[in-house]
Amino acid sequence: MRKLIIIIFILSLTISCSTRRYNFQGLNETEALKLAEDLFAQEKYRDAAETFTFIFINFPYSYLKSYSLYMSGRSYFEDGRYDDAISTFISFKNRFSNDSLIQDAKYYLALSFEKAALSYEKDQTKRKAALVEYMSFIAQYPNNIYTEQAAISILEIENILLNKIIYEAEVYKRMHKDEAALTVLKTGETLYPKAYDINKVYFYIAELYLKLENIEKAYEYLIKITETENEFTERARDKLLEIPINID
Repeated sequence: MRKLIIIIFILSLTISCSTRRYNFQGLNETEALKLAEDLFAQEKYRDAAETFTFIFINFPYSYLKSYSLYMSGRSYFEDGRYDDAISTFISFKNRFSNDSLIQDAKYYLALSFEKAALSYEKDQTKRKAALVEYMSFIAQYPNNIYTEQAAISILEIENILLNKIIYEAEVYKRMHKDEAALTVLKTGETLYPKAYDINKVYFYIAELYLKLENIEKAYEYLIKITETENEFTERARDKLLEIPINID
């Protein structure tokens, strides 16, 4: 059994070496670093990731330890391998929490989660993880050069997540489950009150309240829409004119 394990290990190394485009044999850490950075500068990100990983693994006591792991993550990110970037930046965060690159690593972790996220009709686990990471990043590093972009990303993510909720509400409406649709939309209102499309949610809530003959609540949401100029303002005003009774 032990011999079999050794044979499998040797075969895996042989396969790895045969698929590797660059021969690291005999390179010291300075030479490997130059190769890795040259590859990154040439936008050969897949090869750069492999080279930075080689440095991280083969020079365990090097001053380049944290830098090589961070740059492995950056190389994966630039190559569009977002899941690999996520696992690498998480490893960096766990290993090097006091490193000078920790702020950049946390930002790129959030960005990797965002890039790896699926369309809003599908599972939103990674987009929600991005939201958590961005919020944590801003709270910890309010003066970082990426903070402003992180804040923009939060608004964009919240809007996508809100549209996910709108999509779910529409499914309930097609099933004639208006109460369930209303509950879902109210959840969206609570979770993402600053999202770009919040007035769309207000309008759909008002429509559902009208359908459920709760005129007072419908009126409340229609008025809320008209407090600002947005794409639903005129529609809300038209709906208010249709309400047959006065609301105190």
